[in-house]
Amino acid sequence: MSLKKSEQVVCEAIDTMLRHKVALGLQDLPEDAQKEEEHSFQYLHEQINEMFAIKAAGLTHHDGACAAFRKVHNYKYITDATFRRSVDEEMRAQGIPAEDRNQVLDYIPAIIKEIKKEDDWCERDAGYHPNLSEILRAGQGKPTKPEKK
Repeated sequence: MSLKKSEQVVCEAIDTMLRHKVALGLQDLPEDAQKEEEHSFQYLHEQINEMFAIKAAGLTHHDGACAAFRKVHNYKYITDATFRRSVDEEMRAQGIPAEDRNQVLDYIPAIIKEIKKEDDWCERDAGYHPNLSEILRAGQGKPTKPEKK
């Protein structure tokens, strides 16, 4: 599907704008700092997956439970309110018995409790701008009414 000329111009303008971080007021982190930040978030994600795999080692359907957990954890944070329900639905789809499913659902709060002991544990913190409070304050100005044509 090809874009119309006007749509292509808009896409190119947005792409160009995002490449110029200074014009947007975004800080340019040194490349080493960006890599280190990405590495730490990936490390936390994998640490949670490994903690689950170790807890679930005694389950009869270990592989299926781990697959369900990883599948849901790839698109939801472990602290998401619907995380447990999604893991349960995924395990039901695989045909994992209720006994194993109930044990898996008990492991999730235990993992959260273990990880909360660390200072820097929250997955959702990834990607927040350092000046978020200023950005939120700036966005709470009085809205303007659209002009009538």
